Amino acid sequence: MSKKPIRLIPYLCGCGAFSGGSENGARALKKAGLVQALRKQGLDVDWWRDPDLAEFDYKALGLKARPTAGSKAREDVVYFHLTQLCNDVEEAVKAGYRVVTIGGDHSMAIGSVAGLARAKKAQGKTGLLWVDAHPDIHTMKTSRRKTFHAVPISMLLGEGDKKFSAMAGAKPALVSKNIAYVGLRSIDEPELHQIARNNVKTYTNGDLDQFGLKKAVTESLTHISKGAKAKFLSLDLDAIDPEFAPGVGTAVPGGLDEKELLAVLKTAGKRADFDVIEITEYNPKLDKQGKTATLTKKILSALLA
Repeated sequence: MSKKPIRLIPYLCGCGAFSGGSENGARALKKAGLVQALRKQGLDVDWWRDPDLAEFDYKALGLKARPTAGSKAREDVVYFHLTQLCNDVEEAVKAGYRVVTIGGDHSMAIGSVAGLARAKKAQGKTGLLWVDAHPDIHTMKTSRRKTFHAVPISMLLGEGDKKFSAMAGAKPALVSKNIAYVGLRSIDEPELHQIARNNVKTYTNGDLDQFGLKKAVTESLTHISKGAKAKFLSLDLDAIDPEFAPGVGTAVPGGLDEKELLAVLKTAGKRADFDVIEITEYNPKLDKQGKTATLTKKILSALLA
């Protein structure tokens, strides 16, 4: 397993989601002592940008209020933060750091995956393990609320607005054969068509009931690693059952069990040696007694220590 120093890169944007709150995720995790918890594991870790000082959500563009969903102003906010995140990830990876991106809504994957692909010259050769209740493979034509956290996979496959889909360069960051979904349990019909059309390897929660999480993650890691020059883990906290992770904006009952997930991630972290790990959709205003923040610290300890 890599002993590289680790840098946490905040994504202080919630405008990719319909409702706000996740833009405060990185700041809340800093306050909850994320860095200190990881340092207790013997890790060389710090913030790449201080979340308390970094440019923040719609205020970064000088706006006084959160723009409405589907508006050009909302798009501009998301694009600003994605561009910064993409550049930060590229620079940190090139500088020899292992990267953890902390969000923020799941639009962040557009920037963080693209940044890794650019840093490693791994366009089309980036393996992506996507642990989530949702596949996030809508297009803007099929997304009912026109939200960017619904479309990152399709964008990274090269579909949609070129301003976003070409963030990784001349070639898209991803090809579908290097993607694996684990934990899906809320899939819209247009997304089912997209998954089938792209033949994306998928383990739903029903599959996990049959095969178990360990087998699903092990097989997924083998799948995404074939021909890959870089590996990326995106963990949406809503993949976990709301009993253990209530601080998310789109909670879906019947999610992953905390103890099982931590055990599997500990093994996966050692085996996969992900170049970038993404923790996304933490909404502190919806958390209860800091349960989700505490679990996030445990998740990153399992993956990194």
